[in-house]
Amino acid sequence: MLRGPARVMTFGAIGGGLLAAATIVSAAVQKPTARSGFDATSFDRTVRPQDDVYRYANAQWLDTAVIADDRPIETAMSELSDMAERDVRAIIERLAAEPNRRQGSPIQQVADLYASMLNEDVVNARGATPLEPELRAIDQIDGPRALAERAGILSATTTAGPFVAGVGVDPRDPALGVVNLLQGGLLLERADYLTDDARAREIRDRYRLYLEEIFTRVGRRQASADASAVLALEIALARAQVAPGDTNAGRVEFLTLSKMNTTMPGFDWLAWARPQGIDRSMTIVVAQPSFFRTFASMVATVPLSTWRAWLAARYVTALSPYVSTAVGNPRYEFFGRFLAGQQAPRPRWKRAVAVVNAALGDAVGRLYVEAHFPRSARTRVERIANDVVRAYREAVSGFDWPTPNAKAEAQSQIARVATRVGFPDVWRDYRGLVIDREDLLGNILRIHKFEADRRLAQGGRPAAAGQWPLAPQTANAFYSPASHEVVLPAAILKPPYFDAAADDAVNYGAIGAVIGHEIGHALDDSRLRIPAGFTVEALNDVTGLTVAFRAYRASLGGQPGPVIDGLSGDQRFVLGWARIWREKVRPEYARQLSLSSTYPSGARRVNGAVGHLGAFYGAFQVAEGDALFIPPARRIR
Repeated sequence: MLRGPARVMTFGAIGGGLLAAATIVSAAVQKPTARSGFDATSFDRTVRPQDDVYRYANAQWLDTAVIADDRPIETAMSELSDMAERDVRAIIERLAAEPNRRQGSPIQQVADLYASMLNEDVVNARGATPLEPELRAIDQIDGPRALAERAGILSATTTAGPFVAGVGVDPRDPALGVVNLLQGGLLLERADYLTDDARAREIRDRYRLYLEEIFTRVGRRQASADASAVLALEIALARAQVAPGDTNAGRVEFLTLSKMNTTMPGFDWLAWARPQGIDRSMTIVVAQPSFFRTFASMVATVPLSTWRAWLAARYVTALSPYVSTAVGNPRYEFFGRFLAGQQAPRPRWKRAVAVVNAALGDAVGRLYVEAHFPRSARTRVERIANDVVRAYREAVSGFDWPTPNAKAEAQSQIARVATRVGFPDVWRDYRGLVIDREDLLGNILRIHKFEADRRLAQGGRPAAAGQWPLAPQTANAFYSPASHEVVLPAAILKPPYFDAAADDAVNYGAIGAVIGHEIGHALDDSRLRIPAGFTVEALNDVTGLTVAFRAYRASLGGQPGPVIDGLSGDQRFVLGWARIWREKVRPEYARQLSLSSTYPSGARRVNGAVGHLGAFYGAFQVAEGDALFIPPARRIR
């Protein structure tokens, strides 16, 4: 996915390199419109694009945009998210005004879930009471097996589970499903537990106080001692985690649950897996196996009271947005204001829209698409996507350095990729999900159980064919390795990512490069070369941009791109890329991103990629001595 306020898979990498522009016959050639898609007065003429094309293209926005109080970052994507939120709010409020809402119907579910989140007086009156049943169950943990089972229940029915276990495809046999297990157990970034500088020490001190406060507010008797014990436990877990860049970071083991119980003793992996329905899976792909061995060995040495407090902290943190303000506000004050620099909590209506989108996204998404995504936009983006896939295949065919097997493997991966535009082919059905407008936390727990039951029914297999993990009103893009799909939800297909009223050049440079980036994720595990010094995401930016340019040139059918508003087609292509990465970030959040994000900053994404694009040099007369000039021998090939 693309980087945004909520770090969510990625905007992605081919292990090969830059591809020279070449002639390809496009399936369709569109006549250019008279609109460039740019306001030339917004360019910073005091900046040479040869030195900083990011600033040149985005100066007006960078100088005038204001980060909203309820966000740590402002981006082109966050603006699209704002637009989608407003559009979805209007749809929900229209549904809520319907006089006849049959119980269990999508209209009733959407309207009442939204109302339950907005009804702050009812939520506040109940205080922490809705959390008490699960907290009692956590405090009744009486041994290692019960600990594992409760951790599995939290993973299945809430977002409070300690590890991320997701269904995927077996890289050795794509016809088989597996469970991918990633290290976890922390509520802070790993470096914040281990770094010995003033900011990290302050974060740990404030985190301990946060834990003490939430424990006090839910009535734990030893709030201070429990807070200190949880912090100490998480420091130990952070030390056990495999650090990014560690030589073992990419090492995985393919294990059964019984094998995990044998080779990672101390934690009952079968008891943990059973509530999630993943005990039916034949294979667990364990990333960072050394972490899980250490974790399992710690179960016997760390006091049971500490494990109980650890799960309680995770549970309260995950569910506090759905109980009283008194319980939920400490989470905002620590994670929002202190860690990310937010100046205010998100307005309640935005949080309500987010809950509906997450739980009933397709029910609202069908109406969103009808109102805000024209069929003509889908057709045009599909054409661009087809051109980019074709360009990728021809580019790989032109490589002269891979082995024949590596080239064939890459071609096979690209051939399997499908691009899905706007909305899913199959809409989800939410029949059986009970929503009560007077019971917010109950709704949230029933939503998670509904999802858990669906996973159990699927026997650990991926989602049904044609369904998406994100709703079409989501401003993002992603590649799904399970279904070999590049997914472009409707909400991202608006300016500056896609401009239906603009000439093709800007759209190939924007959404075309996004598509190219995501296709690159299909090749993440291929045996093509990955240059030293590049992350997967940064390399996918370069290759996605280059292949998109190749596709743009092919779409012209051998004719030169028109000059519109004084800009050549090649210039519009580069500026289209530059515009989608504009961002302003609060300093606190910038630090957090530096610790956790795999993406470069907006300026680095733009300027770092264009220097490898041959067309950039001709479009802007870039020469040796210019800041963005890269000697030909150092450009990725």
